[in-house]
Amino acid sequence: MSDGEKITTQKVWSDGEMQRRLRNLHALMDRGSFDAVILTSLHNVLYYTGFFCPPFGRLHSAVVPRKGEPALIVSSIEDVRPRHCCYFDDIRPFHDWEMSPLENNVRLFEEVLRDNGITGGRLGYEEDSVSVGFKAMLDGALGGFEFADVAYDTMRQRLVKSEEEIALIRQGVEVCEVGGYAALEALKPGVTEVEMARAANSAVEDELRRRFPDIEVDNLNMCWIQTGPYRSRVGHIMNAHRVVQKGEMISVNPYAIIGGYYHVLERSLYWGHIPDEALVVFKTNVEAHHAGLRTLRAGIRCSEVDKVVNPIYRDAGLLEGRSFGTGHSVGIMSIWFGREEGGELRQYNDTVLEENMVVTMEPMVNVDGLGGFRHHDICRITADGIENLNTFPRGVLLAGDDGRLEELWLPS
Repeated sequence: MSDGEKITTQKVWSDGEMQRRLRNLHALMDRGSFDAVILTSLHNVLYYTGFFCPPFGRLHSAVVPRKGEPALIVSSIEDVRPRHCCYFDDIRPFHDWEMSPLENNVRLFEEVLRDNGITGGRLGYEEDSVSVGFKAMLDGALGGFEFADVAYDTMRQRLVKSEEEIALIRQGVEVCEVGGYAALEALKPGVTEVEMARAANSAVEDELRRRFPDIEVDNLNMCWIQTGPYRSRVGHIMNAHRVVQKGEMISVNPYAIIGGYYHVLERSLYWGHIPDEALVVFKTNVEAHHAGLRTLRAGIRCSEVDKVVNPIYRDAGLLEGRSFGTGHSVGIMSIWFGREEGGELRQYNDTVLEENMVVTMEPMVNVDGLGGFRHHDICRITADGIENLNTFPRGVLLAGDDGRLEELWLPS
């Protein structure tokens, strides 16, 4: 690196926000009588330290002593980048030509604990991100400690968003809507899914550069354009060089990942005309989507939402066409790793929604020969309802020849 080269600091949060998170984790440790917590999930390492990187088989982790700041453990292949992402000074790199990444992590767990005067006691760890073999290594190296799971409790801390997090999510939603309109502007005879997605991706990256000029552009910023009676019904299908056809379902899905936080706009629409049989289903799905939005508020259980949504599908004879849950929590997530389980809008999940949780509303129904119908909004939970962070039209949508949207129908 030349003397004049500047490495941009890859940070989106204030120091106060990161200290808030650390205080909450310390409070959790007090309640559980933990001397330290070992963090091994992408979610928690990012949430509590600010560092995120695709691991490529090299575990990046953190150790948080009860009295003190986190220590970040990271592969030396990442060079000096961790110092421009992590909010704390204790960064311990390892190389992987003498021992495996897991062995290095365990070695450094011992080192951090020893340096903080912790030689025994109770350690928190994330059971859901530790394999049986890895746990055996921990038991062998740290046999003088008692281990207890903190995965669910730390996930619960991430569920309720701070004002800074909500402000970031709000911007992420706006960026996705820029991508959505750009995809529609690319609609023309002969256009392919890949070409529409490329237009959306360029618009998203340009908007991110305008709003966040100093942070990296995550390679998970992308747009999925899913068209036709088969491809539109698959939730996570890659773009193809398929020519977009008038009178077929189009699902537009631009993503924006900012500091590891996930945002996406998803809209179903038709181009040119909507077949009569599709119009009936489209209206039903829009009705279900709006009913779900009206149901959300602080104090209800996640499991209660489907009690409102499902009867709409059942009355229309479409309930068997539902393919996944009604919504989920928004925060640190990506298509390649998991999300905040406690915020799933599912019939099995009795988590009570709280103010400043942020969840999606995205009921979907598949119909043979037509495709998959789904709108997706991102909503902040309030005491008496929601703040819907999306402004993109959410009715029965028809794109004209010029790509302009017409909202044909909304529930009364």
